[in-house]
Amino acid sequence: LGHGVHARSAPRHGAAAEPGRIDMAHMPFRTAAMPNPLPAPPRSYPVWNDALSNPYGRIYGTDIANDWLYVLDPTENRWWRERIPAYDGNLIKGYYSLGDPTPDGNTTFAGATDHSAAYAHTPAMDANGVVWLATMSSGSYRPGYCPPDVNTPRGSITAYYPEENKFLVIPTCFGTHHITVDEDGTIWVNGDSRYIGWFDPSKLDPADPTTWERAQDWEHIVVDSDGDGEPDTPMIGFTYSVAINPVDGSVWYGVLTPNPGRILRFDRETRKFEVYEPPVGSGHFGTRGLWVDSKGQVWVPMAGSGHLGRFDRSKCRQTWGTGQQCPEGWTFWEIPGPRFQGTERNTNFFYYVWVDRENATGLGHDTVLLTGTNTDAIIAFNQQTEEFIFLRVPYRLGFYTRFVDARIDDPDAGWKGRGIWTAYNTTTSLHTETRRPSFVHIQIRPDPLAH
Repeated sequence: LGHGVHARSAPRHGAAAEPGRIDMAHMPFRTAAMPNPLPAPPRSYPVWNDALSNPYGRIYGTDIANDWLYVLDPTENRWWRERIPAYDGNLIKGYYSLGDPTPDGNTTFAGATDHSAAYAHTPAMDANGVVWLATMSSGSYRPGYCPPDVNTPRGSITAYYPEENKFLVIPTCFGTHHITVDEDGTIWVNGDSRYIGWFDPSKLDPADPTTWERAQDWEHIVVDSDGDGEPDTPMIGFTYSVAINPVDGSVWYGVLTPNPGRILRFDRETRKFEVYEPPVGSGHFGTRGLWVDSKGQVWVPMAGSGHLGRFDRSKCRQTWGTGQQCPEGWTFWEIPGPRFQGTERNTNFFYYVWVDRENATGLGHDTVLLTGTNTDAIIAFNQQTEEFIFLRVPYRLGFYTRFVDARIDDPDAGWKGRGIWTAYNTTTSLHTETRRPSFVHIQIRPDPLAH
């Protein structure tokens, strides 16, 4: 995410950035921030943190293996970092990787990842400029306000207040992993196998810990299996992603397990769930990091089978059930690329999908972007032509990405005023020649001679 309020201020711990490279071991990464004074293109959905938010503002990313929040000021070509604290000084390691193996393991990168207590996975920002982080830093601490049957150990949400340069770690009664902000400023997270949770900053007084309880809420994942309108069947499975439907405000989750995976819909008005699975026997599985387009269609990467999936709830003849009730809502596309020898399985790994609703890429509104994590590329899918376009970051830079977002800095500046932001993610960067990952800004010329 980006933050425009401090775009011209002197960064703390400032250091001149090496062009194109930023030193961080893991950056699930987003761009969004303070509302843009420039008018957005006409649209039917209410969302403040779109691609026109935060023109020329700061970019934030997390180093999951070392507890750093990295900040990039693209206008000054400077970056700095702030250490993300763990709750009450907890130092239980949360990330075992190439540089920080399990006690019986070994590594050729000793010390590369030696501080992972906060386990800050993903940042997002609200309309007040507060950066929210999905963290897992509370260790074995269990808040007293959590009911006995509602708690995933180590769940927490961390707020970063840039103006004060302060962090606030808030233990939660639910697991946390990825994070997003809706049009009302509510923080939604995934990361639990039995519950979904959310956090309302408007109910929080940062100076008063007694407000932590009233600011958070959760719901047990139970669906209506027989159509009588009453939830009766718990659905257990790790929620891996979360996104807001801009058409009706419903909240959608990608659930990775059990196979073939599933997607969940949560109606925040009725607090009821619906669940949908890829049709059994279709060969499509591995529902992971989903997103929703401006028409309310849910786009899902099939990380296991190597397909792009689309789910259109409006086509469903039946919405209640335990997952297999709406095969007509699904459409799948096989993604180009090499296959594992002797199989039809794609060698690529499609971790997340993001939809370009505002045409920040220049490839068209609602272009679907997949992270081609094993192929040095962002893969764009044109919904009209059903064509895939590979946006490849070439060797020697290397590119192992797991998320993408966009920003339009100046809608009147053509291709130079817009683009997508992403990053080289995880400790795979230790295998590159620089051993450092990077922020990556991709801008697409309308033709090779455009300037």
